[in-house]
Amino acid sequence: MTLVELSVLALLSPGDAVVKPSAACDAATWTGTCTVRVGELERTYRGQLLLRGKRLIWRANVEDVVAAIVASESEPGAPAAALEAQAIAARSFLLAGPRHKEFGFCDTTHCQHFKTATADSARAAKATAGLILIWESRPVRAVYSASCGGRTKTAKEVGWPESSEYPYFAVPCKVCQLQEPQWVRRLPASELAAIAAGNREESARLRVGRELGWDAVPSNNYSVNGGVLTGRGRGHGVGLCQRGAAGLAREGWSALRILEHYYPGTLTARIGAQNVKILSELGQVP
Repeated sequence: MTLVELSVLALLSPGDAVVKPSAACDAATWTGTCTVRVGELERTYRGQLLLRGKRLIWRANVEDVVAAIVASESEPGAPAAALEAQAIAARSFLLAGPRHKEFGFCDTTHCQHFKTATADSARAAKATAGLILIWESRPVRAVYSASCGGRTKTAKEVGWPESSEYPYFAVPCKVCQLQEPQWVRRLPASELAAIAAGNREESARLRVGRELGWDAVPSNNYSVNGGVLTGRGRGHGVGLCQRGAAGLAREGWSALRILEHYYPGTLTARIGAQNVKILSELGQVP
């Protein structure tokens, strides 16, 4: 069993976290399937909850975490194949290694969002148990966004530093080309100048988002015309396009075929076996 630790809720004080009494949860150790309330927010976690200063840490089996991520990150009403593709991407992200020193991952856009798993997300995690994406024999930290606007972006295009990890490649997304609506934003002159100078890099979009709200510049797929910003898509646009994945699944694409499209050159492997089985090389991608 692979365990991961995640910071799930920020607390003003340790006493803010209240675990609801339940037969499924050991109240003394906060172990089992526990529902915790912090203010008006309520979440259910399977595994163990720990208090570390002002952080609530969730220690859990990676498959339970994958189910929670799929429940939070997937497009509403997405077909099973899209949920399964999301599950494999989420698992790959987790098994590529921790992103924080004190705990493995956080529940912000820095890592991955997660909330109480649903029946559909749990089925997607179970159906893909152990499957990850690999690149040059290592797990891919598979990133994704809500919608790419018609074409995904390379890591270099959004200003991410080059590394030995998966470089990401730009691929067309026919679903977003046909279905993604245009958005228009009018920004203050200083923020518009910052966006124009940022050359469509993610850091510039996030900097403006912190000042004006996360919907101020919905994506990195935009043009500047006078004082108006016009674009398509939601998020950084790198890796899996969640809207595109849902649309392709409705057309009958399998989870593995969807992943091969959005992460070109990767292989799908099953971890936990003595010999890693490369599914893509076994003709299992229709």
